[in-house]
Formats: sequence, structure tokens, C-alpha cells
Amino acid sequence: MSAEKQYIDLYRSQKALIDANSAPALNACREEAAQMLEREGLHKPNDFTHVDSEQLLSADYLINLARHEVPTNREDLFTCAVPELSTNVHFLCNEQYIGNTDKINDSRFFAGSLREFAKQHPEIVKEYYNRLAGRKLDTGDKRSSKFETCSPGEAALNTLLCQDGFVLYVPAGVEVQKPLQLISLLRAVDDFMAVQRLLVIIGDNAKASLLVCEHASLLPKIDDASQFPDLLSLQTTEIFVGKHATLDFYCLEEHHEHAYRLGQVYVRLDEGANVDLGEYALTAGRTRNRVQIELTAPDAKIQLYGMAALDGSQQLDNLTFIDHQAPDCQSNELFKYVLDEQAKGSFLGRILVRKGSDKTDAHQTDRNLCLTPDTRMVARPELEIYADDVKCSHGATVGQLDQQALFYMRTRGIPEEEARMLLMFAFMSDVIDGIRIEPLKDRLKHLIEKRFRGELKQQCNGCFTR
Repeated sequence: MSAEKQYIDLYRSQKALIDANSAPALNACREEAAQMLEREGLHKPNDFTHVDSEQLLSADYLINLARHEVPTNREDLFTCAVPELSTNVHFLCNEQYIGNTDKINDSRFFAGSLREFAKQHPEIVKEYYNRLAGRKLDTGDKRSSKFETCSPGEAALNTLLCQDGFVLYVPAGVEVQKPLQLISLLRAVDDFMAVQRLLVIIGDNAKASLLVCEHASLLPKIDDASQFPDLLSLQTTEIFVGKHATLDFYCLEEHHEHAYRLGQVYVRLDEGANVDLGEYALTAGRTRNRVQIELTAPDAKIQLYGMAALDGSQQLDNLTFIDHQAPDCQSNELFKYVLDEQAKGSFLGRILVRKGSDKTDAHQTDRNLCLTPDTRMVARPELEIYADDVKCSHGATVGQLDQQALFYMRTRGIPEEEARMLLMFAFMSDVIDGIRIEPLKDRLKHLIEKRFRGELKQQCNGCFTR
């Protein structure tokens, strides 16, 4: 039996249970999602990526359709020791929203459970939920592309089984002064799949910042690491940014080797929208990130950053697609990897400048360091232009640490390990400098330094599980 048929049969047999533990506005999309999953299937592996999502989704996972509560104590599970990172902290455990730390809720906007928001505001959910993930985008591709940036089948599977998640809704004209932080924890005693959904809606002339921290718990304490349960996070995020609105959205991943992540992020920018979007992986098991960005009206601007520091047998694929659909828009994309031991990475990025999108300013850069002969990196940037009067560039490099710079630093009395750490840190600096939240920028610099010193393996000293 194929994986997609297995999940469709599960949905058909458990539809009443799934619907009863969700909200009508979410349930209304399930039949369409089932048809999409049947039609599109799940992503098939190819020669340009390392993470086999079809294999991951074919495994036999537990799924919490009955919404059994996971025993949690926020004070015991989550601690933030980084100074000056003052955020309104919200929590997801697997796919369940379990609250926030802020005693005073700002009534001007909503941040919290997707299920509860769908019950309170079904008209808003109907307007936005699954509007981006629920259709296959016509990319105007006249080539025979060897990979798909987004996976309609995986998004449909998420919609089919999604019962809760997190939503940030900021109405027009509202500026959220305090950054929001969503801590998402994978936690189970058996092999488990969490179906996670995020919906971010930023109204016209509104402004907000959201940091998502991805963690995987190593509980229960087991001496033999091979006995740890496999944890899969199936994620779909939809982001809508209105006219002249601003959003900073950053995702920080710290997973162990038995945690897998299949994430898809869909972003739509309206006229004059300004978005800073970052994906930062400090540790990973097997991760595939897909990002699809649509600039739909003039003067929209997106900065897309990605960073990965991988070692051991970790694997991470980043697949990005930036779609310029209107004139006078800007996109700047920068991804960097540092791979050590037997780690594997890939970057598949595509920029499309459609006909009529004149005066587009689009740039794509991928830079990679392979520290050992056993690492593997695939870099494939693509640029398609069908408009006039544009400024566009793309490029990729794969190399090693600069031996001359390393020799120079050692002649100045710097130990080799310290010199290597400083060079790797300098290599990542421009990715980190793009962050617009200053305390987060300082925090990430601290964590990157610890990562390259070998002091950060499965948890960070800032936001960690214990």
C-alpha cells in the first residue's frame, strides 16, 4: 500500500474523530485535500536532494487524532537564559497549542491556538487558511525541471490531518511592539508524527516579529540511542503580508538525529510589503525545508536567509522558489552551509521573473564549506527572466576553509582549533547580520560560536529542553 493511500484510508476511517477534535473551518478543507493527495501523491526522491520524504512518510507513526493531552510543565520543559531576548513566548507540544507566558494579552491582535481562532473567527480562517498551500502554483515553467520546489501532496496531507496549530493575526494598522516567540517541542515515547500548522496574517500597514524555535526532546532517558523514538514534524506554514506591512519571521532548528522535519513555508506579499525570512539550523536529524514566495504587487520586498551547521550524519535540504509576479519588486536570497564529518546538504533555489515584472531587483547566493572529504553538498541555483530592465544575479560555491588565512592566524599565535572556529564564524557573519531583531542577532552569534566550538550538540544554552 502506498503511503498516500495509507493516510487517505486513515482519514476515511477516522473522519468523525478528526473533525470532532478540530474546528469546522479547518474540517471544511479536508475533502479537497484528500483529492489533492490522491492526484499529486507524495514527493518522490531525486538526484539533487538527500532527504527521502517519501520514505519518512511511509514509516508507521502514531498520530494523536484523539487529542490526548501530553503531560507538560512549561517551567520544567522550557528555559530561556539569553539576556535581553524579551519576547511573548507561546508553546506548541507536538501539534497542540499549550499556552503562553504573557499574563496580559493584547486585545489588538490574536496569537494562539489555530483551532480556537477558527472557532472564534471562521470567516477569517475561510479567507486565508489553505489558500496558498491548497493549490498547485502555475510557475509558467517551459522547461523540464528535475525538481519541484513545493510539494502539493505533502501540504495536502498536512491539511487532511491538521487539527490545531498556531496562528498570528495582526489587523490592519496594528504594530506589535514586543516580538513573539513560538517554542515548538517534539516529545513522545514511541515513533510519532506531529502534524503542525502555522497561519500568519499581517494586515495592511501592520507590523510584527515572530521567532519559531524547533526542539526535539530526548525523553525518555534511554542509554541506547538506537532505541530513541523517531519523531517526524510535518509542517505547513502560510504567511500573508498586506499592503505596506512588515514582518520578521525567523525559524531556529535544534533537533537530534532521531528527529525529522518536512517543512513547507508559503509567503504572499502585497504592494509595498517588507518581509525578513530566515531559516537557521544549528543541529538537525533529517530536514527538508521548502519555501515558496510570491511577490504579487509592486514595491514588495523579501530578504530570505538560510544557514546550516551540520555534522555527523545530519542531512538538510533547502528548496526555495521566489516568484516575481509584479514590477518594481526586490528579493535578496543568501544561504550558507558548513558541513563536517559525513553531513549532507543541498540548496535548490529558483527565481522566476514573470513577463511584465519590469525593474525587478533579484539576487540569489549560496556559499558552502565542506570540512572533510566525506561531506556532500549539492548546489543548484536557477534564474528565469521573462521581463525587461531587470537587475538579477545568482551563483553558488562549494569549497574548504582558506588555508592561507588559517596559516596566517596560526603564525600570529592563534591555536588551530580557535582559528578554524573564527574563520567559520566569519563565514556565517553576513547571514546572521541580516536579522532585524538585535537581541536575536546577538543570541544567534552566541549559539553559532558554541556550535563551532563543539559545545552545542543537541541543545542550546539559550532555549533548551531538559
